[in-house]
Amino acid sequence: MERAPLVFVPYVSFSPGKVAFYSRVEGFSRAKKPSFIKVLEANETIIEPWVPTGNRHLDAQMTDYINAEIGYQNLRLNKSTGLLSKAAKNRLLNGINWLYVLSDEKKIYPDKEKSKTFKISMITLSLSAKQMHTDKEIKSEMLSALIEKLKYNHGLKSYVWRAEIQSKSTGNIHFHIISNVYVNHMELRKYWNDIQRRFGYIDQFNLNNPSAKDYDNPNSTDVHSAKNIRDLVKYLAKYMCKAPSELERNIEGRQWFLSSNLSKIKPLAYQEDNELVNEVAQFGKKAKMFKPNEYVTVLYANIFTSDLAKYPSLDYVKKQAFLLHHGNVN
Repeated sequence: MERAPLVFVPYVSFSPGKVAFYSRVEGFSRAKKPSFIKVLEANETIIEPWVPTGNRHLDAQMTDYINAEIGYQNLRLNKSTGLLSKAAKNRLLNGINWLYVLSDEKKIYPDKEKSKTFKISMITLSLSAKQMHTDKEIKSEMLSALIEKLKYNHGLKSYVWRAEIQSKSTGNIHFHIISNVYVNHMELRKYWNDIQRRFGYIDQFNLNNPSAKDYDNPNSTDVHSAKNIRDLVKYLAKYMCKAPSELERNIEGRQWFLSSNLSKIKPLAYQEDNELVNEVAQFGKKAKMFKPNEYVTVLYANIFTSDLAKYPSLDYVKKQAFLLHHGNVN
């Protein structure tokens, strides 16, 4: 039986930091794989290989689809290595970027008198004594308790957390959380130390440091300052995705998490039309966009932080992003 020809539809998608032109295979979905993609176990490849068409663009696109299927299969079969997969990094970076773009800028008063502008921040949580519980217990009991506290007291809705091993000397798990709510550093320390106290970490700290200046209230948290960082989002994303040291142990269970509202946000995709392509080209020239590869054109610039009054189609895309998602992150 002769296979029906594949239909490729040109699309353009918009997400924070980039605009991508690509082709979709009509009817393709991961839930129902096309008949020519058959993957069994992690060490096996495609039974019925994709036959190249000779068109570099289409062949590269299909290779992407096939490799994605194999990657998802491997992800289900492999144990955690402490390294983030490419797919995980992309999801983490997209979550941070959308959080930044869609969060309202607000004024805060850290010194009660002087105000500062605030959008997103990164906080760090550390254990004040040698880890006495499993990674899973700390995440499910301690970290979740802090997040619930922030939800109740500060209206936390949108956040990303990443678990890391603090250092080769302690081997303790610690956490970075990026969110768009402001929490005073002393208030945050009190929240986390109250939780640590319930699990014995403050008592152990006091035993180990009887003459410490911060006796009974160790400096276990940090609120990241954005001063002198030219690209805050890029900095935070790089920090959240850094690879572990070879000497560090693997983390038990989940290494990162996106709040459900951030996890659901997808790039805004539209079928190509002349007006849209023309506006992207004009905007790209003005913004000095560049493309990194040959078969899928990816232009790097952030339309969502730009004044798009001169570009009706792009302005519509921006409004759609905010109409669809804006109410869910603040």
